[in-house]
Amino acid sequence: DDDCDGEVDVNAADAPTWYADADGDGWGDEGQAASACEQPSGYVAEGGDCDDGDAAVNPDAEEVCNGVDDDCDGRVDPDDAADAGPWYTDADGDGYGDDATELWSCSPPSGVVAEGGDCDDEDATIHPGAEEHCDEFDDDCDGEIDEDDAVEAVTCVRDADGDGYGVSTDTARGCSCPSGYVYRYPYDCDDAEPEVNPGASEACNGVDDDCDGLVDWGHAVPGDYATITDAIDALASGDTVCVSAGTYAENLDFAGKDLRVIGWEGAASTTVEGDGSGPVVTFDSGETADALLQGFTITGGEAAAGAGIYVSAASPTLQDLVVTGNTCGTGDTCTGVGVYLSAATATLDGLEITGNTVSATGAASFASTGGEVTTCGVGLAAESSVLDLTDVTITDNTDEALAAYRATVTGVGACFDDSEVSWAGGTVAANSLLTGSAAVAPALGGGIYASYSVLDLANLLIADNSLAGTDEDEGGGLALGIDSVLVAANLIVANNAISDGSTLRGAGIYLGTASQAELDNCDVVGNEASGSGGEGGGLYGYYGSDLTVVNTNFVSNDAATGGALGALSGSLLAGQDLTWSNFYDNGSDPFDGYDDPTGGTGNIADDPLYADVSAADGVDWDLTLGAGSPCVDAGDPSITDTDGTTSDIGAYGGPGGDGW
Repeated sequence: DDDCDGEVDVNAADAPTWYADADGDGWGDEGQAASACEQPSGYVAEGGDCDDGDAAVNPDAEEVCNGVDDDCDGRVDPDDAADAGPWYTDADGDGYGDDATELWSCSPPSGVVAEGGDCDDEDATIHPGAEEHCDEFDDDCDGEIDEDDAVEAVTCVRDADGDGYGVSTDTARGCSCPSGYVYRYPYDCDDAEPEVNPGASEACNGVDDDCDGLVDWGHAVPGDYATITDAIDALASGDTVCVSAGTYAENLDFAGKDLRVIGWEGAASTTVEGDGSGPVVTFDSGETADALLQGFTITGGEAAAGAGIYVSAASPTLQDLVVTGNTCGTGDTCTGVGVYLSAATATLDGLEITGNTVSATGAASFASTGGEVTTCGVGLAAESSVLDLTDVTITDNTDEALAAYRATVTGVGACFDDSEVSWAGGTVAANSLLTGSAAVAPALGGGIYASYSVLDLANLLIADNSLAGTDEDEGGGLALGIDSVLVAANLIVANNAISDGSTLRGAGIYLGTASQAELDNCDVVGNEASGSGGEGGGLYGYYGSDLTVVNTNFVSNDAATGGALGALSGSLLAGQDLTWSNFYDNGSDPFDGYDDPTGGTGNIADDPLYADVSAADGVDWDLTLGAGSPCVDAGDPSITDTDGTTSDIGAYGGPGGDGW
């Protein structure tokens, strides 16, 4: 009791001030203060509570936007209130604002939003939370463009072989495929082979090219079918039969089906060998151009017509075939021993018709009973047909005639009757008629014979064909029968021969009655009609024949009369038009029955200086013009070579001179 008033610690000088805390928030009302040495009940040491009736209002409270001075600092809802923002200007109305426009306020102005982060406030489709698209924009404002979760993003697959198809086991996702990946379904079944993929076309090759699970359409021989005949019997028009290498001992009949029968490893390794009882292959039931035979050697047939391939009233496509070793040895006719076509419209492409024969043994057997055997085309024959031939080679076909029994031989290599033939590229060579000594029959066309037909020949070599030992030999290389037409461009007729008969006409070319021939840029070289009866070493014309020649060489042909050109004495030729051509070294009597053309328009008589004619066989001669040849640019000035200069004379000049 410092002041001895009888009271202890009452109104003490150092008594602290206490404040009534009615709301219990630890802060008291300064308007209700009391001094006491001990803290009175309901009082606290801290004053400053501006609302002692609300425990949430005191100097230590967080200011929020609520119309109250929560922290008792004298300000109501200031801009730094805890929930005063931020706010952002939303110019495009997409609910998100531009961060650069940030403001704080408990009372935000119109046009602001609580969400910022809009990276393009002029485009309402771009904002946080938007769907990302493959459009080269950051649609969702995450700082990345066209990422792999974009709506249009695709799953790409690895394409190791670059064929546009990949495998499902190696993937990458994105708006575009990275290098080495593609967006493609279905998947590649062989990603190491660019020719194999779901978009490829199936082909005969022992491979599932189009990844459909089937090798060669499931039509493989011998894989799916034991024989080619089994496949033909089982399949329908439009199907393809894929034949592997091997020798197939069977005779095939397409039976009216437009099938594609393909020896896919080629004729050199795939053979159809007949049993000698008839044609090896038959088309005689209306097959169309969609019927295809390709990639075989056809051999072992024996028949009077088409021992190798027989076509009648059908129009198949024959491609990349070797027709060899077929024979005709019985009966009174042998027609098209290798290939025979009648009433056909057919395409022959890349055929080699070689080594087919008319058998003397069989002919003798028939002739011994008093018959006569007539041959038309040991290699190829066509009657009443329209043919398109490309790169067809007819070589080494032989008529083993017994002359005493032989009636007529026409076209040992090829024989055409009442037909239209377009033939571009190929060789007709070394086809021969071999007879005994008692020759009684005429022979026409060691290489080609045509009657009542039209031949359109281009870039064709007719060489080394021969007729020997008959009474009449006409056209060692090529013979036209009655009313036939020959249009030849870039044709070579070389080293063909006729011999041993009493009448020998046209060792190179023979023109029959009322026939017409036009030779443009040709070489008629080194053909020989041997013996005193030889006429027309290069070409012979019979009654009513008509000949037009331009830019053509007649060189080193030989005959007793008409070494270059001969005609029947006293016959009336329909006409001759021989211009811009070369007539050189055709013996002492080069023109017989034809007017000497050497004084005519553009004609010359000079050595053409061929590159090489030293070989024994004409097929080995190189008839390109050597340096300094007088035939270079010496042709008809209205005709040009492919280089635009005036045409050379010869088979390598003119617009088709590069077609060899």
